[in-house]
Amino acid sequence: MAYEHSSGSADGRFALLLEVWEARNTHWVASPQLCNASNAKVLFQPERTWSVDGAAWAGAQLRVVLSKYPGGQTRPTLVTFIDCEREVARVEEGCEVPLGALEPELNRFLLRAR
Repeated sequence: MAYEHSSGSADGRFALLLEVWEARNTHWVASPQLCNASNAKVLFQPERTWSVDGAAWAGAQLRVVLSKYPGGQTRPTLVTFIDCEREVARVEEGCEVPLGALEPELNRFLLRAR
């Protein structure tokens, strides 16, 4: 499967790409890849089990709602704030982490009670 353009920052420097795949009958997962469009550098690409449920741009900042397949997680969705210029992110009320540490942070938040 290939990633397809989903949305981008207003200035076109950053892009959110999605690989949409059918996890099981009528259950679709939209796996994200965030990249710097000017040099094709991948900024964030978690395991395919993460799915984008919503995304909104404000400049070079991306607010993305993520869920993890399969369902039944302690927390059904996580709101994540990504600063593409600084290459850092924050999961909900958590602390900023480098994008390279974002997926472990997402997994940690999944295990926390609301």
